Amino acid sequence: MDRFEIKAAIERKGGSLQSIADAVALDGSSCRGALRYPIPAANKAIADYLNTTVHALWPAWYDEHGNRRPGVSSAILRRPPSSQNGHAV
Repeated sequence: MDRFEIKAAIERKGGSLQSIADAVALDGSSCRGALRYPIPAANKAIADYLNTTVHALWPAWYDEHGNRRPGVSSAILRRPPSSQNGHAV
């Protein structure tokens, strides 16, 4: 699933990223960010809400046991830095 499908699945179930964050005492930005890069607590909360595993939603980030894959960090998966004129380099 891509981030749009995950968000749609949450909404079809009647929830929101904010409601998931609230339920597990996370900042709402954590769950929003978790659709773009690994934030383990938020990824787990989203997976739990959808009754699945982090591996099923983000197989590139998590192994079948729910552990973050070696070499995967939130820093390397964020958007590339922008140049001074506002365009990505």
